[in-house]
Amino acid sequence: NDSIDRNQDFYYLQLYIGINKSANENLPFSEFTHYPWSYGAFLAVGREVTPLWGWRAALRINRNKSRNVQECESPDTYAWNNAALFGDLTFDVSDVLRKTPRDKTPRFNMKAFAGIGAAYTWNFSNVPLSYTHEYSRESRLLPALRAGLTASYQVGERWRIGAEISQTLFEDHFNGVAYDMPMDGRTNLKVGVAYLFAKEKKRAPKPVVRKNKLKR
Repeated sequence: NDSIDRNQDFYYLQLYIGINKSANENLPFSEFTHYPWSYGAFLAVGREVTPLWGWRAALRINRNKSRNVQECESPDTYAWNNAALFGDLTFDVSDVLRKTPRDKTPRFNMKAFAGIGAAYTWNFSNVPLSYTHEYSRESRLLPALRAGLTASYQVGERWRIGAEISQTLFEDHFNGVAYDMPMDGRTNLKVGVAYLFAKEKKRAPKPVVRKNKLKR
């Protein structure tokens, strides 16, 4: 659509904090609401290479909580820490859906992202992790995948407030317990601020070529 222009973020910095729930191997996802809440934060830097596609690098630190037995056996939860580094591919959803004319600056932005990385887990609490499966409290470096959505609203020339939801999958042992499932999981909800190092770049509009017929 020639009446729509695409905005391109230059380098931006994000600082978000929030809550997370770690998937428990002995509790199905249907009981997700029973998982204990925990907390974490991430610091990320990113850039849009084109108006739609970009990259982001994120350092995430979380305190995790879980339970690997049914609550009727033990109400206790155990906790551990993890730090993870991810490289994300981002896609600007709002630029695809936007119908704002060129003379108006869109304040709302939403990006989808998917990435790969690694997480280091350590500092398991001293409670039984499982009564039926082998487990370990040793620190581990594990590969991980994640995907999600991040949305922000511009509140100043270079400042945005935002929220992000993501689902991360880790190699088994993330929560200390090796089970018959190849992956462990965690859901994150974070809120925070983003800072743009430069103004958004606007793609130059396409020239309009008009063909005029000469009357004889």
